[in-house]
Amino acid sequence: MDEQAIRDLFEQMIRTVFKNTLGVALAEPFPVMRYSEAMFRFGSDKPDLRVKLEFTELTDVMRDVDFKVFSGPANSADGRVVALRIPGGASMPRSEIDSYTEFVAIYGAKGLAWIKVNELVQNGDLRQGLQSPIVKNLHDQALKTLLERTQAQAGDLIFFGADRTKVVNDAIGALRLKIGHSAWANQQGLF
Repeated sequence: MDEQAIRDLFEQMIRTVFKNTLGVALAEPFPVMRYSEAMFRFGSDKPDLRVKLEFTELTDVMRDVDFKVFSGPANSADGRVVALRIPGGASMPRSEIDSYTEFVAIYGAKGLAWIKVNELVQNGDLRQGLQSPIVKNLHDQALKTLLERTQAQAGDLIFFGADRTKVVNDAIGALRLKIGHSAWANQQGLF
């Protein structure tokens, strides 16, 4: 038997047990995600897919910004810069953002950068609609690209992870779950 044959056998066994004992019909076949995709999108090889938040890769965008917190990891062989967009998160109080900063420190993160998208300015200075201590350190093209890639909307909050890949995956992956399982996220329909 090869790997796929074993996987098929166990899927069928699990499907039968759930159907016969609980009356629950499970998807056929089970969804499968490659390890590299799971780490890229969620920072975990066992992502909770009930949480609708995903990483946005920004390493390439941050290589030439003046903000060394981002450009350092972006230019490092083992570095990574990601964003985590929280729809409707701009209403989150600063005290809660600060508590998330303390939370990611558990995983080795030195801080937690963020941008509140109060409004999206189409013609003019992008910075006018953004609230954050880091915006002044990012050039226009980097800001434009990060807003496009994250698909940010007015009212969103964007958190950033920038460090060694393992630290970013662990810290921002844990943050994704913490926010995703919060009562606030449940009200927003993110869980």
